Amino acid sequence: MERSNLGISVGLLGAFLCFAALGGGYIPAVIIAGYILMREGNMWLRTLAIRVIALMVVVTAVVTLINLIPDCWGWIGSWARLFEVDDFPQYKLNSLIGIITSIINICKTILLLCLGFKALKGSTIKLPVVDGMVSKSM
Repeated sequence: MERSNLGISVGLLGAFLCFAALGGGYIPAVIIAGYILMREGNMWLRTLAIRVIALMVVVTAVVTLINLIPDCWGWIGSWARLFEVDDFPQYKLNSLIGIITSIINICKTILLLCLGFKALKGSTIKLPVVDGMVSKSM
């Protein structure tokens, strides 16, 4: 396998990026992806860096949009209470949204783990939504 400028294989650097994104979040992932995009010439590694950041952005956007639902529901409930209507049980909606966002975060964790282990072997997995974004940017 080809070596990176750091002297390690590009697969190991790609796996490090995936696992750093998984364990550390945006800051280490953006730092490592920035290094890869500025200093490394391997197109597979550069594409992986963009895919990892795009996956994180897509998941964050989806979770943020889902979390707007209880906020809007609470706003409607506040207006309803203003007119003395008390049939807006928000706790059930909050529980459902919590379950949905937990499932999405578990899926993100599984995808980053799969990307990391595949990167060690120099291969990847298909992520249709993310791959569409990456193909437009490369």
